[in-house]
Amino acid sequence: METLTVSEEKEKPASDEQALAKLLEAAFVLQEHNRELKELDLRLQLKRDLVEAQERISSAPAEVPRAPSPVPTTPQDYTLTLGKIVDTQHHIHLRKLGLNDAISLVAERVVEMGGASGGAVVIVNGQNVRYAATAGLKTLPVGTIMPTAKALSSVCIKTAQLLRCGDIASDNQVDTGECRRRGIQSLIAAPVFHEGEVAGALELYYSAPHAFTDQDIHTCQLMAGLVTEALVRDGELTWKKSLADERAALLNALEKLQPNLAALVEKPASKKIEHAAPAPPRKSAIYSCRKCGHPLLEVEQF
Repeated sequence: METLTVSEEKEKPASDEQALAKLLEAAFVLQEHNRELKELDLRLQLKRDLVEAQERISSAPAEVPRAPSPVPTTPQDYTLTLGKIVDTQHHIHLRKLGLNDAISLVAERVVEMGGASGGAVVIVNGQNVRYAATAGLKTLPVGTIMPTAKALSSVCIKTAQLLRCGDIASDNQVDTGECRRRGIQSLIAAPVFHEGEVAGALELYYSAPHAFTDQDIHTCQLMAGLVTEALVRDGELTWKKSLADERAALLNALEKLQPNLAALVEKPASKKIEHAAPAPPRKSAIYSCRKCGHPLLEVEQF
């Protein structure tokens, strides 16, 4: 098994999303340009065939003219695959698909474009992984949860690197028994990044050894980027919903407190001021004469 590093550093989802968008836009323009060139070549070839047929008829009138030979088909250009990736991205955006629908569409399209027997989107959940979406054959049921170490993409998730296994018989980093049980002879796993960490992987299964090409590997990586976009969008929607719920709860609490607040404004609490009782007059000390016993005034001494 060979491992290819996706990037020297784990790029953040924002940079992944911008780079992927630019690449897909350029691919779309290139696809349209190549399509126009192909149509022009077909028209020119058809004209050449017609001219050759007319020359043969004029030079040998007794000979029965043969039908023009069919135009040889050229190998499928990778720009067609890039165009399908662009269409998948536009479909997710225009339809405003939720997370489950978006990753299900990604799984279906990547199996088709990569010529695989089956595929799955694996999401990390703590020490386990969950198979969030599957397509095709040789897959586990959607919702299956297992320890990360048991997943076929465990090496991809732990190392944050692309996993390419051309022949499971000669590979010691995947569960060979599980692959044989499911009829998998070769596989690809591309990491899915979110918030600077590995959030999962996109797995592609093949029923024959060395059944994928470098273009299939590149396709798997680009489609893993679409899974990252879906996770980012779902996180934003969850955050907005949380804010909306908090605002609704606050408004509900204020609405319940409104009658009490109105009562406080209309009838302000007034405290009764209690006047202190006047202090009793201080009694002056009474002195009397020692000899006659007559009471003395304050100014008298005897």
